[in-house]
Amino acid sequence: MGIHASLQGRVKKMPMWSQRNGAMLGLSGGTSTVRRIHKALEKRGCPISGVVISDWTGIKPQSNRMWYNWVIERELYPNWKHLVDDLENSGVNVGLYVNPCIDEIPPHLRSGRRYIFGEAEDNGFFIKDLNSKGVYNFGNEKSYCGVVDMTNQDAVNWFKETIIGKEMLGRAGASFWIADTNFDAPIGAKYKCDPDGGRGLSVVNRFPHEFAKVNRDAIRDAGREGDSFFFVSSGFIETAQLVATSLSDRVTNLHARRDGGMMAALNGIINGGISGFAVGHCAVSMTVPGHIGQGISSRSREMICRWMEMMAFTALFRTHDGEGFVNASISAYEDDLVLDQLTRWSKVFKALSSYRQNLLSEASFQGWPVVRHPVLHYPRDRHFLEEGTSAFMLGTSLYVVPVMKPGVTKARVYLPEGAWGHMWTGLTRTVEKGDYFDVPAPVGEPPVFYSIHCPHMNNLVWGLQEEGVIVTKSRNKKSTMKLSNPFNRKDKRDF
Repeated sequence: MGIHASLQGRVKKMPMWSQRNGAMLGLSGGTSTVRRIHKALEKRGCPISGVVISDWTGIKPQSNRMWYNWVIERELYPNWKHLVDDLENSGVNVGLYVNPCIDEIPPHLRSGRRYIFGEAEDNGFFIKDLNSKGVYNFGNEKSYCGVVDMTNQDAVNWFKETIIGKEMLGRAGASFWIADTNFDAPIGAKYKCDPDGGRGLSVVNRFPHEFAKVNRDAIRDAGREGDSFFFVSSGFIETAQLVATSLSDRVTNLHARRDGGMMAALNGIINGGISGFAVGHCAVSMTVPGHIGQGISSRSREMICRWMEMMAFTALFRTHDGEGFVNASISAYEDDLVLDQLTRWSKVFKALSSYRQNLLSEASFQGWPVVRHPVLHYPRDRHFLEEGTSAFMLGTSLYVVPVMKPGVTKARVYLPEGAWGHMWTGLTRTVEKGDYFDVPAPVGEPPVFYSIHCPHMNNLVWGLQEEGVIVTKSRNKKSTMKLSNPFNRKDKRDF
């Protein structure tokens, strides 16, 4: 992996604030909604490093989709600067969303808005339609949308300087953002590098990488290296050296491999890491499908909490508000239990910061992934060679077995050889040879084990005890709570 990373380029190190201060929240809905949710979590003591305001450009009428018009929407976000200042004063960085598409704003809605589409069209910055030779419409009959041609250097410079430099880093005060290329660039279209329209397929493969490069160059030109960053959900071979990666914004399902479930997300993070995308993560969707009915069901609550348990042990701990899901109208941000669990796992993520910084350094200098398949550290263990991905390691010293089925309170876990401590009880055991164990796994306490020889882990456990995440004594501090011992074996295969 190190040789592979040296050939394709190693990922740049993340800003310190992205690791030290807790979760990144995906929020939308206007100034009052952002302030209310932030305040609710702040009261709970939830560590927050950033807030991604995805609908900063406004929402289309009679739609749940944002305008791809990359300027601040003053109606939805009046006094934007005050909101940004207040968040930053509380230690929270502001993030945005951007992609290479630009919507044509209807004439009756252009008043008070900068008309980005007109600027790009007048200068010939859009991908062209092969037949009409006009702007290629990436939208539909009711909504016209152009895509900025990333093979046109003039268009690239304009997007980098005007959209990212002036609007996002400048007027909007962004510290980080999602640079979304999670769509297919049109094959049957005319690009600057392909005036005859015969090489569209080769352009498609390079398009996400070129867009990522524009974003990276914008940070460099603004002098924000080491302070700002972005992440993408698609790319090409060399993209890994530019950016952190996200497996888009998954619909929160348990286990499912095909429809964006936990197993699919875990496979993507691990496989991406082996392929050179060393800093991978996936957002936790805070949206509940509308067909479930009013209120958040216990099943939905459990699914969201289980995703948090897994993602707190990745490179970034981030939530997604579900903007764009028309039939998903129920927000988990309104649920007290979910907010309590979000606070809990944000504290865990923060407590891991010093350990994770070492892993990010390894990613930058050696190309090793932050999240790893156990076979990388146990290459002779037949279990990891023969079984699918059901567990992962954060670095060399944390072994995590995410719960991917509903209603689980105890899980059968394979533990490889080594001296392990159980995260939630602090009890330890030396495993001579890999074996299966039945481990308590209620919501909030997934099977997580740490190497007792790692000094970072001792600091981690102590820090989580100080935060009240790991409770080993009753509240009156006079008696010790009875702890379930995961290392008390009833027979040769059970704890």
